[in-house]
Amino acid sequence: MNRYVIDASALVKLVVPETDSDVMHSVAVAYRRRQIHLLAPEHILVECANVLWKYAARTQTPAAEVQEAFQILLRLGIEYVPQVTLLEAAITLAMEHKHPVYDALYLVLSSGENAPLITADEKMVNVMASQTFPMVLLREWQPP
Repeated sequence: MNRYVIDASALVKLVVPETDSDVMHSVAVAYRRRQIHLLAPEHILVECANVLWKYAARTQTPAAEVQEAFQILLRLGIEYVPQVTLLEAAITLAMEHKHPVYDALYLVLSSGENAPLITADEKMVNVMASQTFPMVLLREWQPP
């Protein structure tokens, strides 16, 4: 089974209608069918909740709908990895590349698990292009 790390920029597209949301729906379908395995640092939930909060403020989405969207993300049931196991390496990586620690957590997990990172964050892909981190932009993801 193909294993992937997923970040918040991709995952939140499952419940927030944006460019490439259709691709994220395909990722979720493949996961539910057990064609792929998804994992992420546990802080992804905080990042997604924050995106939902910003989205609700911008679009006047009712709190009940935001809670429902968050429950959809929780029910997906991806494997959450404790961030404490990733932080030391993530801080080092962030310092080396002048890139945020919360993004570095995904990269450290991806590297440690030898699982490509699915992301919608083109800036991160560009910053880390010279590194050996396996990454795939969400829009380029193909089902197995």
